[in-house]
Amino acid sequence: MFARFIVPAALLLALNPAVGQDATDATNETAPPIVIDAEHTDHDLRVGITRFRDDVTIRRGEMLVNADEGRIFTEDGEITVIELSGKPATWEDRLEGGDMVHGQALEIHYDVIENLLTLTGEARLRHDK
Repeated sequence: MFARFIVPAALLLALNPAVGQDATDATNETAPPIVIDAEHTDHDLRVGITRFRDDVTIRRGEMLVNADEGRIFTEDGEITVIELSGKPATWEDRLEGGDMVHGQALEIHYDVIENLLTLTGEARLRHDK
C-alpha cells in the first residue's frame, strides 16, 4: 500500500538545518509543504512515533531525502527527532547562495531541539559550488 502525507511546515527545520532558518521561520505559511511518500506507514500516537518503510521519499521545495526507513518522534505534538536509515539514506538541498549540498549515510539523525544533523555509517558529504 502506497501512502502519501503532507506534513506541517514545522518539519522543514527538522530536515533542512543548512538553510539557516530559526524555529520561527519554520512556521512560515508561504513555505512549500513537506510531502512524505512511503510504501508502508505505522502510527503510534500513544508514544508519539510515526514510522515510514520502503521507498521513503521526503520532498520540500528543492530538498529531497530518500531512505529505506524513517521515524518521526513527537512530544506534545511537536517534532523532536527524525531518524532515517538506508543503504544509503541520501539528502540533498540547495543552500541560500544557490550551491547544492548532498549527504549520504547508513543513518541520518536530526535532533530538532538542538538543531543538529548527524550522518553515521559510511557517511559522505559533498558541497557543489
